[in-house]
Amino acid sequence: MTVRSTPPLSGPALSGTGTDPWRLLFDVARRNGWKEALDTLHTRAGPGVLLLGPGGHAIASAEAAATAVRVRLGGLEWPRARGTESVYAPPVPGLVAIRSKLEPLSEGTAVWPAAWATTLAGLRLGLSYGLLDAAVSHLGARLAGDASLLQHQMIKGTIADVTVDHLEIRAVLETAGTEGLPWDSVVDLHGRTTAADRTTLRLFGASGYVEGGAGRTAHLSELLADVYVGPANGEVTV
Repeated sequence: MTVRSTPPLSGPALSGTGTDPWRLLFDVARRNGWKEALDTLHTRAGPGVLLLGPGGHAIASAEAAATAVRVRLGGLEWPRARGTESVYAPPVPGLVAIRSKLEPLSEGTAVWPAAWATTLAGLRLGLSYGLLDAAVSHLGARLAGDASLLQHQMIKGTIADVTVDHLEIRAVLETAGTEGLPWDSVVDLHGRTTAADRTTLRLFGASGYVEGGAGRTAHLSELLADVYVGPANGEVTV
């Protein structure tokens, strides 16, 4: 079976009113963090639904994974068979990674849409904004001599660079219609978000890389891109 990522088709349903899905997930991720954003992402696909990426993997909070009764890949959905799954625990407390068997799809073709990957880009951008917010707060509480670290030219330059990256990513998202961005564009946005997060982590110094530090958010965000966006050409054979 070939799973294709085809921009013209809509993907896992994201029901709601008014607000573009990517804007909603951006706001939730920035204000409330990864768990509520990720739960919102799965919940908006339908009650008890767990969304799979092109390779049959899912990333979810432990709570959402425990209550999901169905799985969805592209436009296809089927009952969850827990006995056929492999469950992993990434180094983020409260997060689980699941590998679901795809045999139920052997007679169908699932379409992996750019519309949904665009929504995920909004979620990841919200996490990235939140990461920069945390970095600024972290530096603002630290002094070098009589001056805040935020006044150091190199630090100001790094913050400015990440801020520009964020604004450029958001400007592209603003152009997305109901079918999402062209696949190449949305893959590029995910790559740029990953790069911005890695730059932001340097603002935390060593504390950004220790267990339980800010790097946890960046790691989770990058993991979401690996699972749900896939290769740049948008096609995965499973």
